[in-house]
Amino acid sequence: MTHQAVTETPWTATDVTGTTITLSAPAQRIICMASPGIDMLLSLGMEPLAILKDGGAETAAHPRFFGDRVEQFPRIGGAFFTPNLDDVRALKPDLIIAWAGDQASVRESLPDIPIFYTYTVRVSDAIRDLQSLGILTEQTSEADAAIARFETRVKDVQAHIAKRIKTAVLLDGSDELELMTEQTLLGNVLSLISEYPFPLPEGGMHFGGCILCSFDDIVQHDPDVLFTITATWVERSTPLNERLANDPQWSELWAIKNHRMHEVPATWASTGGLQGVTVVLDEILPLIYPDMAV
Repeated sequence: MTHQAVTETPWTATDVTGTTITLSAPAQRIICMASPGIDMLLSLGMEPLAILKDGGAETAAHPRFFGDRVEQFPRIGGAFFTPNLDDVRALKPDLIIAWAGDQASVRESLPDIPIFYTYTVRVSDAIRDLQSLGILTEQTSEADAAIARFETRVKDVQAHIAKRIKTAVLLDGSDELELMTEQTLLGNVLSLISEYPFPLPEGGMHFGGCILCSFDDIVQHDPDVLFTITATWVERSTPLNERLANDPQWSELWAIKNHRMHEVPATWASTGGLQGVTVVLDEILPLIYPDMAV
């Protein structure tokens, strides 16, 4: 993991859309419309002015985030794709942190309020955005410290791994199997601590960094540990493992035969920042390397 220092003027930074945000003073009143914003503010020792009801409240309530204090944060109404802009205007924020792509219309609808867009599908993205937000809030020392803590944690884990074992993550979000590539935050984290040879194919069709896969693809890799995540947009009464229990190829996978298939929370795939990635790292390590004491 390498990162470059951002060398822009005070309170000026460029977000993932290539837009330069310039503030007249450090941002303090910040509305978060997605989990990465909440995560970054925690890294900077700050709290959000408000959070989107449908955009990270579960992340914010995690005990290693804001816990019970999250109940004190005002909520922005509306949905993730269509937040209530009247709620936003009423709070008079210095800055809004939004998710690039899905919330692209926010900047157009609120031209008088600075919008910082984030988009984190790799650890390097989370580092980049945290550095930029550190500039906009005049919290560069806190940003650098959070990055250093995370990188030290990863290096410590890597130093204790005698042999990387094979892992894979399947997303249960449609009628077909989807595999999380290294171009998803969870896949990228797993590539740091395990054998995870699933790059995003150039020019191929993908869905948020996930690609359609067949049983043959899974059998060929035959992971030592297999993770499944049920997408937040679907309702399943039966877990993937139970639905596939009678398939002979599925039953012959090493991870299935040896009871090393784990259904993990959807929040693991959507945390978006270094704080959340560290939580995932701490929780996923015992599932991959149960004998490791780190």
